[in-house]
Amino acid sequence: MYLSDKLFEIPIFLSNYIIAYLYLVIVLILILRILTSKENIYSSAFNFIRWIMIVYSIITIICWFLVLALPNSGDYAFINRATGPYAWAYWLMLFFNCIFPLILFYKPLGKNIYFVLLVSILMNVGFFMERFIIIITSIHRDYLP
Repeated sequence: MYLSDKLFEIPIFLSNYIIAYLYLVIVLILILRILTSKENIYSSAFNFIRWIMIVYSIITIICWFLVLALPNSGDYAFINRATGPYAWAYWLMLFFNCIFPLILFYKPLGKNIYFVLLVSILMNVGFFMERFIIIITSIHRDYLP
């Protein structure tokens, strides 16, 4: 197994156990905030959640660049996924997982609970797009010479 294959396990592990259920935590905190009508208590929790999403996207970007830079990383698979028939899903995945969460650096948007909820849901869409790309693009040209 190549190092590039091991590098992909880092964001996949994080997305399986953290990002996939982060929107549920945000909804629960939002419900608690509405029921208790105390906004200041939950602001540190939202700040922490915002930074979790930013750090995840930065880790994912670093892993993508390292996989592209390492030898034996399957350059054909990357080119095929980026320009093939499922390129739309590939670019949606990259946008939702890597680029869009970085907008949370902008504090007025990062402090808006509904925008953080939207970002977490779109990150979850990107997470499922990643699964779609792994499965579909690996079998769509399975037996061609």
